[in-house]
Amino acid sequence: STPSRTPKPAPSPSPSPSPFAEDLLKSAREQYMNELKEAGKTLEDIYEEYYTQKKISKMEDMLAENAAKVTDAELEEIYNQKLAAQKEDIEEDVTSVEETAKDDIVVIYPEGYRTVKHILIKIDETASSEITTLRNEAAELESQAEEETDETEKAELLKQAEEKNKEADEKLAEELTTIQERSEAILAEVKSGKSFDELILEHNEDTGMFTTDDDGNRKVVDDKDGYLISKDSTSYMENFTAASAVLENVGDTSELVATDYGYHIIKMVEKNEGEVPFEDVKDALREEQEASNRTNYLATTREQWRSEAKVIIYKDRLKNLIDLT
Repeated sequence: STPSRTPKPAPSPSPSPSPFAEDLLKSAREQYMNELKEAGKTLEDIYEEYYTQKKISKMEDMLAENAAKVTDAELEEIYNQKLAAQKEDIEEDVTSVEETAKDDIVVIYPEGYRTVKHILIKIDETASSEITTLRNEAAELESQAEEETDETEKAELLKQAEEKNKEADEKLAEELTTIQERSEAILAEVKSGKSFDELILEHNEDTGMFTTDDDGNRKVVDDKDGYLISKDSTSYMENFTAASAVLENVGDTSELVATDYGYHIIKMVEKNEGEVPFEDVKDALREEQEASNRTNYLATTREQWRSEAKVIIYKDRLKNLIDLT
């Protein structure tokens, strides 16, 4: 399945832009220059603002250099705090680790978790949208049936939901036949031992499997940034979750897995279970904490400077200035 949280990749730059691309770039430059003119700025002003900001950032780095530093002992304490908090979250809900992984450093994984990458061969977009609509309508009817107290009415709602799902299943089966041959050919390439990442680049249609490098070129996400999943996950379609959960070893790949998006070929790239050793996350913890220390130190320092500064406000002069404008 393609989670909604996944980012869209920037397109890979072409080494020899087409005339259409050149016209598009020219139009974009002209629009940007017009917007600058309307704002009363020039390119030189933008350059100056950029370099001024770079100087400020460099000064702030020098100012906060010592204050941002964190010792190994402090890092170990931070690690232990995260470990305790994440254990508590997992006890309440094993899938909480999936949310933690979005914006924090994971230091413990519940049993059964693994990271997967996949190749998605999509069915027609219009057909996929129609199938999604039918599934949503069925889910709404099922929800209404749960709240319905009249048994006759409840049965009718469930019958309508079943018909919607059947229509969606038939539509999906029809669409899967249109990509069957291509999907089987890609699966054969996977089984032949060809690099899975190369095949992702060549065939995959899920944007969540891509990111960009420092030069803006599209590349496959690192293994650690694949999809974190277990049999208990609810963020993905049921078939995708089940097929991911039965992979036993790192490197194992699935057969073709059908979902409402199309066919998937899934590969387990990491097995994530138990506590993550402190040494494995120490560098990431240091980076996170030093960034936090830097931000806090600079905010405190600025506030101190403001409180110590002797600022004189000449209200009459200010009023005259306002009147002139």
